[in-house]
Amino acid sequence: MDKERISGDSAVKNVPEPHDAALHNHDENKSSASYLKSIFDTMPDWVWEIDQYGFITYSNPKVEKILGYSAKKINEKSFLQLVPKSDSLNAKSLLTENWDIKPQSKYLKHYFSSKEGKKIQLETTGSAFFDAHNNHHGTRFFSRPVEKMQPAEERKAKMSIFAANNTNIALAISNPDGIITHINNTASTMFGYTDTEIIGEPISILGTDESSEQFLPHDVVEALETYKVWHGESKRRAKNGQYIPCLISVRAIEDKNGFKVCNVASYLDLRPINQSSLQNQKSLKKIINTICNAIEDRNVIKSQHQERVTDLAVAIAFEMGKSVKFIEGLTLACQLHDIGEMYIPPEIANRVGKLSESEFEMIRTHPKKGYEIIKEIDLPWPVADIILQHHERIDGSGYPHQLRGEEIMMEARIIAVSDLVETMLTDRPYRKACTLDECLEELESNKGILYDARVVDITLRLIREENYFLKNI
Repeated sequence: MDKERISGDSAVKNVPEPHDAALHNHDENKSSASYLKSIFDTMPDWVWEIDQYGFITYSNPKVEKILGYSAKKINEKSFLQLVPKSDSLNAKSLLTENWDIKPQSKYLKHYFSSKEGKKIQLETTGSAFFDAHNNHHGTRFFSRPVEKMQPAEERKAKMSIFAANNTNIALAISNPDGIITHINNTASTMFGYTDTEIIGEPISILGTDESSEQFLPHDVVEALETYKVWHGESKRRAKNGQYIPCLISVRAIEDKNGFKVCNVASYLDLRPINQSSLQNQKSLKKIINTICNAIEDRNVIKSQHQERVTDLAVAIAFEMGKSVKFIEGLTLACQLHDIGEMYIPPEIANRVGKLSESEFEMIRTHPKKGYEIIKEIDLPWPVADIILQHHERIDGSGYPHQLRGEEIMMEARIIAVSDLVETMLTDRPYRKACTLDECLEELESNKGILYDARVVDITLRLIREENYFLKNI
């Protein structure tokens, strides 16, 4: 059926007038239409109208800046021609066939394709207009790109994406509905999607593994709702169908009112680790676990200490964008950082009361003892040196060699902070655990003095903004 076009006299050639209920029946109000058009033409939003069939009957010039089409070219098009297939069901709700006689309005976040084929997310409000007989003639919409309406938290997350374009960490931002809004260059390379291909698609496009298409298992969703952050290992599906093993961190970003504005997912590609290395790691892990259990059996005070220090240290390194090799070495060093305590008599290690000066000096020997144990093992990471330095402090007040600033390995600086946080927040026989506020005050007051400033800043953000928590405390 041929559609009947509705238009009035135009002050600009080939650009129909915007509609007004009274304008369809009263010539004297044609000047009102021109006035209305002059207002729409200068508005910062894209103002556009469709008839009851979904064809665009009016568009202000703003459409060219947003979608790349001139107002002249976009008129006569069905708005559904502008809708990506992935968003067709959502966008079709803009065309409602069951309008009531009374005007109603709608609000929608949806995607249109630009002239160049890029997916543009729009925030659109609209309302219907009627003739004198209450017949529905069409709908007027006001649209603007969503990115211009982003909360500060999402803008900050987006900035982190661009700042991380040259790292080996793949990053993707999705909105609360699970639609991808931004990716960095690493993510594009890792998964094989261009910006145009993946932006506007559901995050589930990456899948999980061969046995499941679900992107966020129930336990992950629960962790995000409770703690606003999740770390773990899983596989993600690339465009070519290949499943990529990844170390993953997902963070829920909320605004100041507690409403979620987006999720930020980070992916560290684990494929550089070859199979033989993985096998060696498994064997090494068994040995390490045996040693750690032996340490904890001798020192009941530090039960699960290594595990919690490792978990926080890895989270910090992940946020810093460190490489797979760096995190592997850091993990091993964390698990073994107190191995030197095997040389400390249990009656001293488990002492409830105050230690004597000589006993305390014996405790302070454990980094050097640990170094002497590990240095003879041929490892692909500088684990022995990290263990030796994990009690050094930025201002030179640490031990055993009073190293300063950059003289201290970054891995050791990370462990120093992780060790402090775990120790302060854990009960000991000789004292109760400190409060979280006391722990954070210690970090803040000694940032850049005892502890690396960047490591402290990341730790404070993990705890304050992302609700990071130490396992089993």
